[in-house]
Amino acid sequence: MFQLDRIYVRRFNIESAHVHTGNAWHRISDHAALTAKLSLA
Repeated sequence: MFQLDRIYVRRFNIESAHVHTGNAWHRISDHAALTAKLSLA
């Protein structure tokens, strides 16, 4: 199975990204719960 969830940004750099895992996150949505730290490009 391929992970299809992505973070698209313009005029920002992605400094770090995290995929949240666990039963609580999987109950919220069928998509991966993602967070990212951004900085101005």
